[in-house]
Amino acid sequence: MAITPIITIAEADAYLAGYADWLALTDPEKEAHIYNASLYIQTGWTCVDVDWTDTVNIPEEIKHACALYALADSVGNLYGEPETADTRKTTREMIKAGSITVDETFAGAGSNEVGDLSSFGLPDSLMSIHCTTAIGTEDLTRV
Repeated sequence: MAITPIITIAEADAYLAGYADWLALTDPEKEAHIYNASLYIQTGWTCVDVDWTDTVNIPEEIKHACALYALADSVGNLYGEPETADTRKTTREMIKAGSITVDETFAGAGSNEVGDLSSFGLPDSLMSIHCTTAIGTEDLTRV
């Protein structure tokens, strides 16, 4: 299976504009993290109606999730060692009420073990709109 990067550096920069650590990375570093995030998505999720080679038509939610997974990879949480990875799950949420906007970050229990797709909160939620986790699933054959 050939892995096609799901997003470009420019798209990742747009999704992650609020993360100074991401923006400070060099383009080759960003490319490596985007590749790892794309690999994580394409091998860890089953997305029946998604053609990974047609990056123009990949749903925005998947592209956004890819950027967030690339950010996780940039800090060592995407493919981190299970015994050394940060075990907190962080979720960032923008709450709007009229003209007031509050940016909240929540930390809770979770695990970032390799192959544990339940550990990333927001990007996992975005992926689940179009896909199902491929970990622990079995192929079914209709007879």
